[in-house]
Amino acid sequence: MLRATLCCVLIFATVLRVEVVVAQTNPEVLFRAQQIKSDTRYLHGEGRGLTNREADDNALDDLLRQISVVVSSSFQNQITETTRSESGGQLVRDYEQKVESIIKTYSTSSLSNVDRLTLTDEPEAHVLRYMLRSRIDSIFTERQTKVFDFYKAAERFEAKGDLSKALRYYNWSHALLRSLPDADRIRGERIDGSAFLITAIPDRIRSILQNLSVAVVEVEDDVNHRKMTLGFTYNGKPVRAIDYSYFDGRSQSRLIAATDGRGAVDFFGELAHTRVFADLQIEYAYGDNFYGDKEVEEAYKMFGSLPYPLARKRIELAQDPLPFDQLMGIDDAPAQHVLFSLERVESEEFKTVVDLAVGLLKQDQEVDASTVFTGSGEEVFNKLLRYGKARLIDDSAMEVLQTREGYIVRGIYMDFDFPKSHKKFTEEVVFHLTNEKRISTVAFGLGTTASKDIYQHPLWTAEEKYMLVDFLEQYKTAYALKRLDYIESIFDDNALIIVGKVLKEVKSIDGRPVVSSFAKGNPKVQYNTYSKREYIDRLEHVFASKEFINIEFEESTLRKSNANPNLFGVQIAQNYRSSNYSDFGYLFLLIDFADKHQPTIHVRTWQPEKDKDGRVFGIEDF
Repeated sequence: MLRATLCCVLIFATVLRVEVVVAQTNPEVLFRAQQIKSDTRYLHGEGRGLTNREADDNALDDLLRQISVVVSSSFQNQITETTRSESGGQLVRDYEQKVESIIKTYSTSSLSNVDRLTLTDEPEAHVLRYMLRSRIDSIFTERQTKVFDFYKAAERFEAKGDLSKALRYYNWSHALLRSLPDADRIRGERIDGSAFLITAIPDRIRSILQNLSVAVVEVEDDVNHRKMTLGFTYNGKPVRAIDYSYFDGRSQSRLIAATDGRGAVDFFGELAHTRVFADLQIEYAYGDNFYGDKEVEEAYKMFGSLPYPLARKRIELAQDPLPFDQLMGIDDAPAQHVLFSLERVESEEFKTVVDLAVGLLKQDQEVDASTVFTGSGEEVFNKLLRYGKARLIDDSAMEVLQTREGYIVRGIYMDFDFPKSHKKFTEEVVFHLTNEKRISTVAFGLGTTASKDIYQHPLWTAEEKYMLVDFLEQYKTAYALKRLDYIESIFDDNALIIVGKVLKEVKSIDGRPVVSSFAKGNPKVQYNTYSKREYIDRLEHVFASKEFINIEFEESTLRKSNANPNLFGVQIAQNYRSSNYSDFGYLFLLIDFADKHQPTIHVRTWQPEKDKDGRVFGIEDF
């Protein structure tokens, strides 16, 4: 009886503690809101909701509707089917809805001139969003700047032969352009003279596709399987990167990323030896991954991409394969030993060792791994075996280079297939051998652009240049193969690790400190610091949740410390792709080479974009 009475008392007490929360209103805030709503200089939107976030989103939607009314007439040329209607009929309503949809492609992060008043707090949240009418043009000016920036980026990538990124940024630039008022009147004075961008951008895409050539360079036949290695050239030079798919006789293949002009197609079963041509579809739209850029995503959803029939390439398979070096004009490109200033070694012994390692990939021969690998080399190679379905596609550019520690075999290209994620990549795989000609480790090549940026540095020795290339290749590979032990070993125990994140507003996250100098430079980015232990713990979780990780480095800037000749600062653009997430950003590493066999990272920073002055973290900041 006593227990029952106590339970009733506790229940009653609990009920009494459930109070009706009445949203509080600040009279000064209410007065300010009334002033704004009655002032014709302002546009405003109101929103209500159970949470502040819900109310804020509703207020922004309301404000965007007001903006769309003001700028509606500017979009007449984009929405031609509705401009002839002068009545209040269906065509006008359709027109208004389309303008409103276009304006909603402008994400909250792009509305930098919009202010907020919270009239009442949760659970009856009421928010007012407002801006000066005179600031509307600045919204479109920011987007126009982004259009130009994307176009310039596409030009740079096109010049480097990275057609995957060139096509991506041309196409995204065009989608953003079409969301601007009077888009068909915007000229490219900042880019290529007086051309109208609305036609200049598609012309650039068509030009790339027209001057892109694909040919068969090698054919391998097996029982019920034919593999054809492809060579991709653009204006007669090797394509650094291109994405494509092909029809295998039954369905369209997954997207394949070709590297350094090398790709492949496969036919199986009864189709293996009967196909006389292959139909390739060059990827140009890139409508499935926008690297977290909501503005591009929304604009692309609204406008999509123009069709480009030139993206379809038919390759005759009956023709005799053209040797890769002839197709690519290898004589015009520096050999690896020249690029890295190392002595070239001519020896068939090394090819035998690599062939034995490749035999393990094919699993078509018995190989005593102890005769091919050192202990650590076998461990890393086994991780490579688990990195997709690894397969050799080309070794025609193979070179053996001699170093103080042994030998390096470069120019081996493999593709890696991840069926769950519908992705396939081609990578240069670099083999490191001991003086006894046993493989001590393997790595993914740094890439032509990043390697040349290091090689062409005028003030460093050949040893320093290759030391940096080697370290960055091992770094890149460690993330791809999820070598958490290696990553932990190269970070100093007191390393400073800073990670940037784009936010809608600047505010503290988990109480972590903000790097104020850069937060001021770009108020949309929050910089958080992590200890080595925290960073490794985060990586462990990331590695466990992804089928694959693929890192691609772009252009780099390098500086040596004036105070310490062993300290090098590396700023490098990084494309990060994984099975469930992709991004682009700028990586900075402060590396100590005092012990050349065990370099140490003292500082690692990553930021999703440059600050307003075009700066990224560098050696001068530390």
